[in-house]
Amino acid sequence: MDTKTIKAEELFNRILSHDNDMGAQSEISFGQPGSCKTAVDCSIADYFMKNHPEDKLFWRNPLRAPLQVFKLPQWQIFLEDGGGIRLYNRDTSKDITDKMERKGEVIYFKTFQQLINKAQGGVLNCVFFRDSHIKNVNNDNGTLQWFEFIRYLTEFNKWYHIFLDEYQEMAKAGNQKKMWHLIDEHSNDVSSARKCNVGLHVNCHQTYEIDHKVLANIMIVLQMYGSKIYKHSPVSKRALGGIKRPSESLVAEAWVSEGGNFGKMTFKKIYKLPKSLNVGAKLLSDKEEVKYCKFCHEAFVPKRKSQLYCDNLCKQRLYDKKNKSYVNMVRKSTPTI
Repeated sequence: MDTKTIKAEELFNRILSHDNDMGAQSEISFGQPGSCKTAVDCSIADYFMKNHPEDKLFWRNPLRAPLQVFKLPQWQIFLEDGGGIRLYNRDTSKDITDKMERKGEVIYFKTFQQLINKAQGGVLNCVFFRDSHIKNVNNDNGTLQWFEFIRYLTEFNKWYHIFLDEYQEMAKAGNQKKMWHLIDEHSNDVSSARKCNVGLHVNCHQTYEIDHKVLANIMIVLQMYGSKIYKHSPVSKRALGGIKRPSESLVAEAWVSEGGNFGKMTFKKIYKLPKSLNVGAKLLSDKEEVKYCKFCHEAFVPKRKSQLYCDNLCKQRLYDKKNKSYVNMVRKSTPTI
């Protein structure tokens, strides 16, 4: 076996380590869309779910993107109470929040402590905080409550794992004014998380999208298909260019590095979303409200104030039902000859 491959696996195993003396390791994966960055996060989450079911895992999913937690068998969805987050079927655009709530698949919380208490160990807990963007802050593309939640978890010295998809939406490079200071404080939390057994697992497309203060405090770097060269990584441009695009028949490859140590490894399992669970989340605007369909009684977000049905199909079904009832009534009232 290639010595570089062995070194890569040793580096990756540090992420999976559960050593109180060493603490939790932070890692970030880079690559263009389709490079299977989520497969890295899923493999890490899958490992802790199976081998350390007492650990609590929290997953941050971007709005309007497919919910990636469905790629793993055990999951829960948490919505902050009164946050205006709604879940919808991405194929039909129908609101399915109430339906999932009735099945016990959606849980509401009000405080960080309530979220921690309700979250289960050995389960991937997908969390949506309410929109807490600060007004008049340039380039504020992050949900600031995640910063506060990570800091809150460091107080307990218990094993927690945070998965942050599309990390550039939170710690974007080039932020100014108050957001600059908030990201600076977050970079200190990233550094101290290891000592408090809080593992951070994040991903984005390229290194230049992330604020350099935050990036400097992340320990292990994974560069996947389409990743640009990173000046603090020993992996060369030529090596990155040799990574092939992953597919169903070709496993995902990554260069793993920490300081001067590096190596190449593959991720054989490509996690897929079930076709029946193409679900996204969106934030209701101030002008939007939730109504209930006059026919199927399911929740939906109307496109106009006068809309009474979730779609034209329900409108047609109600018309057919009324028409059928009218025809039956006429038949009963018409004397037979």
